[in-house]
Amino acid sequence: MAGKIRVLDPDVVVKIAGGEVIERPASVVKELVENSLDAGARKITVEVEAGGRRLIRVSDDGCGMSQEDAVMAFQRHATSKIRTAEDLYRITTLGFRGEALPSIASVSHVELLTREHDSDVGTKVVVEGGVITQLSSVGCPAGTIVTVRNLFYNVPARLKFMRSPASEFNYITEMLIKFILAHTDVSFTLRHDGKDVLCYSSEATGGDLRSAVAVVWGSDTASELIPIELSTPKVRISGLTSKPSLTKSSRSHQVVILNGRFIKHQGIALAITHAYQKTILPNRHPVCVLRIDIDPQLVDVNVHPTKAEVKFANEAEIQRLVVEAIELALGRTIVVPTIALKPQPKPATVKALKRAEDAFGKLLRSKLQIGTEQTAQTDLTASKTHAVTSAENVVMVTTPETKPSEKHVGIGISGGELVDWHEILMSLHPVAQLHKTYILAEAPNGFCIISQHRAHERIIYESLCQKETRAKAVQWLVTPITLNVGQAEVNFVVEHLEAFSSVGFEIEHFGGGTLVVRSIPAIMVNQPYAQILRDIISELMLEQQMRTLEELIDALRASVACKSAIKAGEVLSIAEMEQLLSDLSKTEKPFICPHGQPVALTITDEELRRHFER
Repeated sequence: MAGKIRVLDPDVVVKIAGGEVIERPASVVKELVENSLDAGARKITVEVEAGGRRLIRVSDDGCGMSQEDAVMAFQRHATSKIRTAEDLYRITTLGFRGEALPSIASVSHVELLTREHDSDVGTKVVVEGGVITQLSSVGCPAGTIVTVRNLFYNVPARLKFMRSPASEFNYITEMLIKFILAHTDVSFTLRHDGKDVLCYSSEATGGDLRSAVAVVWGSDTASELIPIELSTPKVRISGLTSKPSLTKSSRSHQVVILNGRFIKHQGIALAITHAYQKTILPNRHPVCVLRIDIDPQLVDVNVHPTKAEVKFANEAEIQRLVVEAIELALGRTIVVPTIALKPQPKPATVKALKRAEDAFGKLLRSKLQIGTEQTAQTDLTASKTHAVTSAENVVMVTTPETKPSEKHVGIGISGGELVDWHEILMSLHPVAQLHKTYILAEAPNGFCIISQHRAHERIIYESLCQKETRAKAVQWLVTPITLNVGQAEVNFVVEHLEAFSSVGFEIEHFGGGTLVVRSIPAIMVNQPYAQILRDIISELMLEQQMRTLEELIDALRASVACKSAIKAGEVLSIAEMEQLLSDLSKTEKPFICPHGQPVALTITDEELRRHFER
């Protein structure tokens, strides 16, 4: 009987190995740019077509290769960077395994042009699916030009998982931004479909890190950074980190560079967060470009196929030094609160609200209503009745013995009954606010605890979804604001202008890294909408996936609702709580927030009796 285990065909082995290193077009760019840097290049140009699916070309002015080396470069594990196993523990180059070119060539069509600076003739090598099909002598510039076409043409399964050209190009942009921040002494140009998208000149900036940050993340961000500097006999920590006044909703603007290699390291990320724990709000993250220069023998970079993760010989000591370096930087900076004297919008809605005598005070005027007309016409003595005709508004509330519905997780008043959520909400009587976060309300046969933030989220979200209120929900700014952001953010916004417009953001690309915002959702009038918009862009970019336009619009509505809603810690009066519950009762799905989380929970009289009575 023949055995079941077989040795794989060499072609299959090559494709498996290539898939470990080359995940998407950005992986190709990373490997080729690393080769250019290891070759001593001072000018690197990356050209991309169709997000890298159709073409990727990386040109450099590095040392170039002889014809013999050019051919050998396509052999797996052929490299000029290490010779023995001991060399793996003192790596000073970005590449060292000899896998990049063979892996790329195994899943694409590759053309290599290269010439050494002291040679009159260059070399051309053409490889298709890992097989060299052409080798010749040609005239070409000194350095190396690698052109990759039809990526994954022979791996159709991988093509299915590729995202849109715009999304793939954003990954490439983010990758090049990290290279610029890691190698400020090298000039980089990124070109997409024939158009220069990102240009960084080391000659113009003098290799200054702050100037590089201004190019890739905008001058507003660069001006809010402070220098980091700490040295020991074996470790030097340097770079820039933000004042506590500049934070992001994610770690997307944190770059850690180890010996010229940008890395991902959870321990260092936690150390950065720890250094700011007493100066910024929870769930906010500083902007940071952290450079760690260390003896190569004290770090192992050969632990991940893409070389993005590393292991330190003494991780705890590195973490301690990172915390100390950032705390020293923050300690040298006197942070004085300032008031930005920028022109504020003077919308008609604000004037109308000032004229209206709203019994619920400023909080409800600024937050609980989107349309002015609705606010002015609120009848505080109106009867709390609401007709219910939709079956969608009626759900089955289960007892502890029954399995809860996956779609309707919310409050429950009595077991096993069909409950109309709107009638329940209208019957609630708020009596107190818990921890400035939750509304405690009496129910006919129990009591409810309602999250004020999630409840308000649902109200705002559904207001943004209603066609009849969308026009009223937009506030045009008398003085448009400008946002200086990174190129990746610009690419994302420009690609999705229609989606942003649908929720109230009218945005124009003013060139470079500048966006002009001409209108905002009216619910955000009295809020720091510039920072909120920055956060929304960052969060949506982090969650990039294959989305339809309607899915992206829905995600934008949910983000606007979340950022604009009443926050935990805001004090509400009884009247304000009553108004919030009344508005919640008029929504279609009052029991869940736009992100699918429960809005409230209930403890019934029966449960109380079981707990306290004998």
